[in-house]
Amino acid sequence: MRNQNRRKGLHTVLGVCVATALLSVSTFSVAQEEEAEATTLPQLEQKFKKLRKRVKQLETEVGELRAKHEAVEFGVVVDCAAGDSINNVLQQYANESRRLNVFVDGTCTEAVVIERDNVILSGGGVEGTVIQAPEAPMFSVNVTNGAHNVRIENLTLRGPHGAAVNKNAHAVFRNIVAEQTNLAMVASDNGTMEITQATIRNSNVGVYAARGGVALVSNSTIEQNVTGLLAFKGGTVNATSVTPDGVGSDIVLVRNNTTGGVARSGGVLELSDTTVTNNTGVGLLADTGSAIHFFNSMNGNNNFVVGNVGIGVSVQRTAAVVFNDASATITGNSIGIFCAPNGSGYVAPSGPGTVTANRGADILNCAP
Repeated sequence: MRNQNRRKGLHTVLGVCVATALLSVSTFSVAQEEEAEATTLPQLEQKFKKLRKRVKQLETEVGELRAKHEAVEFGVVVDCAAGDSINNVLQQYANESRRLNVFVDGTCTEAVVIERDNVILSGGGVEGTVIQAPEAPMFSVNVTNGAHNVRIENLTLRGPHGAAVNKNAHAVFRNIVAEQTNLAMVASDNGTMEITQATIRNSNVGVYAARGGVALVSNSTIEQNVTGLLAFKGGTVNATSVTPDGVGSDIVLVRNNTTGGVARSGGVLELSDTTVTNNTGVGLLADTGSAIHFFNSMNGNNNFVVGNVGIGVSVQRTAAVVFNDASATITGNSIGIFCAPNGSGYVAPSGPGTVTANRGADILNCAP
């Protein structure tokens, strides 16, 4: 492992600065001793004013030194082919507050756990850098226990499980491939996962959110999974055209899965500028008190549910589908929108959009 940080130089600078500050305090103390002893109340007040001023000055200097120390970032190269370990690096710098850049080479067979803030885990590209957990039920990367300012980028994640963000943690995944897993990308237990420029494929579930977890997906393709998107038990999956940087991006493409997206048992699936197409079963399914929300377009591409072998949008068991405006297009499916006769339905303030040319029926059993 080649440690590329400049800690030695930084510590030298900090040592000099701290020594200077201590020298200042010492000099100040000697000067105070040499001053005539205060014998009157005005003289005491004047001494206290000088002390307060100096203390404030020292507090400012220490704060500036701390800010400079924390702002410095450093990098470590992990060569997995040479036997290096990402977890060893994370444990070595577990108590650091500075940003830690971990540059990964090769294929790493380990279950990486990130529990500290300010970590960037990056590879040389999705074709050349792979992280794979050694066995189930481990995740290749698990961001947990409130860790924030974490980025995972430019690499591939493989099974048995891909990535997880949980326990109030937050992480951004950019330019990744997650493939050949059971659960590819998971947000749970109040964790927030932002995914952009990703390909998520060949897994049981592509993007999964549960128990207060939120998964935001932008500019990505979810394909060839059993279930592309799954919002379950209070989880939210938001397929959007807004990136983690807050700018507009390309669509989210959900294609060639068995089922494109599911909201189940109180989960919420939100769509904005998302295309759900060519799935071999149902395009989108909401059941058991869950909801699918077709939200406003953010970049003008709108929502499309087109060309799915089964039903385009299926609403079951007290679930609901909400159309925020009339921009959605649902066409070329076996049935456009189907509502089971058990209290489910859809809410469409401006109508459900363009629902036409579906093979069996456009809207069946549904009442706004």
